[in-house]
Amino acid sequence: MKLIFNYGNIVILWGIINLIGFLLMKIDKLKAKKGKWRISERTLIIFSIFGAYGILAAMVLFHHKLSKKKFYILVPILSLFQIFLILWCLREIIIKYLG
Repeated sequence: MKLIFNYGNIVILWGIINLIGFLLMKIDKLKAKKGKWRISERTLIIFSIFGAYGILAAMVLFHHKLSKKKFYILVPILSLFQIFLILWCLREIIIKYLG
């Protein structure tokens, strides 16, 4: 039986989560400009836990949530954590196939 959660599928899922987070930030920024219903900060934080790079890119590109302490501190920390997680996964792949 082939595993559904292999490294390749995890990378694809991670990319999709980052893209969704990026789009949610863009939508929230547009709604903020128009004074309409907004996406909750809780939802954005949850997406940043699993896809910090999409949220971080949107923060920088759209200048959105940069004044919110929980975003400008938490999202970069989560990004660093995800770098370590990626490096660990790469290490495991290298060990599995080359070691």
